[in-house]
Amino acid sequence: MLANAIICSAFAMVVSAETIIANPTTSKVLIDGVEKSFEAYNINDNNYFKLRDIAYCLSTTDKKFAIDWQAETNTAFLETDKEYTPVGGELVIGSDFVSKNAVLSNTNIVLNGKQVQAKAYLIDGNNYFKLRDLGTVLSFSVEWEQETQTVVVNTNIEEQKTSENE
Repeated sequence: MLANAIICSAFAMVVSAETIIANPTTSKVLIDGVEKSFEAYNINDNNYFKLRDIAYCLSTTDKKFAIDWQAETNTAFLETDKEYTPVGGELVIGSDFVSKNAVLSNTNIVLNGKQVQAKAYLIDGNNYFKLRDLGTVLSFSVEWEQETQTVVVNTNIEEQKTSENE
């Protein structure tokens, strides 16, 4: 009985060590200059967003992408330059938008047939991805404006690079 108690205590410590608190993001978010509202979370000073919310917001830009979710393999297949098909619930902010428990997600991301890395946390049954990782794999920029507490997403990276070189 003592051995079971020790094992259960050790397991509880491992589980609690893997759980982290996700706080609602209070920052303003601009995508190509347009303010958007998200149910997003801040974990360790990084913003995490639902992949479908980002796909929905980028659907009118050159960085649009489609998502095909395969539950049996826990994989999100992304294809760039494809229309995103809304499934409902995009950009909905729940009435319980408060700090929540989060655990690292083991969701696989395959972009245009290749496995990519993007850190994600599971919060209330939804995967929230690190916005900077999504920017890296989908080729959009993510900047932080400290003065205005604003996350700035720019999908026109090529235009930005061209103007910087002029």
